[in-house]
Amino acid sequence: GGDSSEGNPVKYGGDYEAQRHWMEITFHLPLSEWYHHDLEYWGLDYPPLTAYHSWVCGWVAHNVGSIHDGAFREGKTTNDGVCERNDSDCVDRVQKNRDTEGNAPSSRGLGVLKDLVALHSSRWGFEESGGKSYMRFTVLLFDSLVYMSAAWVLAARLAKDEEDVADESDFTTNQKDDSIIPISQRRRVWLLLSALSQPALILVDHGHFQYNTVSLGL
Repeated sequence: GGDSSEGNPVKYGGDYEAQRHWMEITFHLPLSEWYHHDLEYWGLDYPPLTAYHSWVCGWVAHNVGSIHDGAFREGKTTNDGVCERNDSDCVDRVQKNRDTEGNAPSSRGLGVLKDLVALHSSRWGFEESGGKSYMRFTVLLFDSLVYMSAAWVLAARLAKDEEDVADESDFTTNQKDDSIIPISQRRRVWLLLSALSQPALILVDHGHFQYNTVSLGL
């Protein structure tokens, strides 16, 4: 099957391109333009807190990439590899310099991360494997830091009353629970596993480079 932009002449790619584009929008543009910039090409539709998460990912990608960007790129557009929105000559030059697989000329190694979030000059598809690895890594990282932490806290609160009853029962009966998962903790564990093993999150977020769990966790 095709992606979510199939048949649309003004869009390229699907979830991966949208998430990548939102990182470069939030990093390169002022806040006042985040929700108004070129809406036909994957306009930003995440709520503000999650949009700041895109900014963090874009900031890290740009700065880590800049540090490692020692390779010369033919047809480099600006010092930051960014074309102005109305600079059609710049964008055309980048398009003409794409390789046979449709990738724009890019830096080697971690320098590719700067190209991943180079506004406008990266448009119509940035498919470097290094960029995809970075996005997949950040999905898993923020799953752990934001969503899993929030799920653990929520599970603990929902199971608190049952845990208190189980602990009190053990105390009054003077029985020791030697099971791998104590009875008082089982409800919390099951709630946590249910939250972390949702097929939609595993297939969509992990398979399509999306950060929906950041929104849920926040």
